[in-house]
Amino acid sequence: LPIFVVLVFDHSAKTVTPLQICRDTMCAVKTTSGRMRQMQITLAYSYGSGGEDSCENTRLAVENLLFEVPIDSYLAFSMDAVPFANDLVGGVTVTLEDDVPALGPAYVKGASVTLHGADALRFVRYRDTSLLDDNLRRMAHHRLYVNAFIEAAREAVSEDPDFAMRAFRTVEKFLHTDLTVENVSRMLENLNEYEILPAMTADGEYRMGEKFAEYYVDNASLWECVRTVFCT
Repeated sequence: LPIFVVLVFDHSAKTVTPLQICRDTMCAVKTTSGRMRQMQITLAYSYGSGGEDSCENTRLAVENLLFEVPIDSYLAFSMDAVPFANDLVGGVTVTLEDDVPALGPAYVKGASVTLHGADALRFVRYRDTSLLDDNLRRMAHHRLYVNAFIEAAREAVSEDPDFAMRAFRTVEKFLHTDLTVENVSRMLENLNEYEILPAMTADGEYRMGEKFAEYYVDNASLWECVRTVFCT
């Protein structure tokens, strides 16, 4: 379940703006032959060994999509890390914005649900595959979950200043990154101290491809996102 989020740090304003990219977005992806082909951005990671080369290929695809804006660093993690990270902060409480009956009777609009362990992973993974565009709802769930997780993590850090690095060490085995430990420590400090602005995502439309769903981003909307987060 590849999830693509570009975190844009504004150190002058002390803000972080997440730019969320739909995994089904059609864009130029470099294949193993070295040729560029139009396909879902989620496939960029598969053209590699699952390590550094996959991350670099994904970074290239994201840069291609975002009008050649350079991406300074990458941090990729397996979804297996979610239950561990979730429980390190004592569970994550979300207030649901829609009904998700497939996850259980407690998952109704307006209910506050505290997610633990495997339930957190089920929540961020869930998608109704009978609906062509249900990944957009899943993306909304991701935004909801991440905002709640950050609040829980900030509370944990306020009680234990060393919490962030201890947590990083716990999930490190699930990560691939070109960041040094010092870079990660600084990034975690910034995420704790800076204001997290609402996530941005470009408009677009889903179409059924030959076999799989394809998301065609509206370039004007995408450019407005890029201009807003990188150029102001």
